[in-house]
Amino acid sequence: KSASDDVPVVSFGEDNKFAVGMNSWYVGEPIGGLDYSSLSSPEMLATMYVAIAAAISPRNSVDESILTVGLPVPLMKNENQFNALRKNLAEVKGNHRFEINGEKYSVNIDRIKVFAQPVGAYINWLFDDNLEINQGAAAVEGAVIDWGMNTLDLYGVKGEEVLDVFVGGAEIGVHKLLERIAETDDMGLSLAELDMRL
Repeated sequence: KSASDDVPVVSFGEDNKFAVGMNSWYVGEPIGGLDYSSLSSPEMLATMYVAIAAAISPRNSVDESILTVGLPVPLMKNENQFNALRKNLAEVKGNHRFEINGEKYSVNIDRIKVFAQPVGAYINWLFDDNLEINQGAAAVEGAVIDWGMNTLDLYGVKGEEVLDVFVGGAEIGVHKLLERIAETDDMGLSLAELDMRL
């Protein structure tokens, strides 16, 4: 079995075709994108479609849906960037038809909600596998450090709430480490390949 056999290949529109996720570099030339200003670009839509396909069945049309987007804290705190991004996200509303490895999907996005990205890490800790709040979690006060590809997010939590006064972050992430590794690595691997190895 080839490493590329299980790679989702997304097709939509007239000429858009992208392999997405792990081992996609065996299917085509890697595209590295850390630009949050173009969430409606074909590359980002392809990534979104793979995520949507994991949640819905092919050949079933979803007529109404809410897209939830997690954004880095530094981006959300920059009013100019955040407003430009919200405008860009508005372009994602509407009907989307796409194929993944020959399976057809159709979804209509009529609402978009934006949350701070690291809240997902906290929710993952707060709830157990049965979506019940972990025992004793309501009494916990702590700090969450979410180190991602492009950002470092920090925030305080108390029980079931994120404390706005203790929220911060910086535009630094794992990509800095991977870029340094790539400078000394003579194998010519993409950042995505290096990230998988890390």
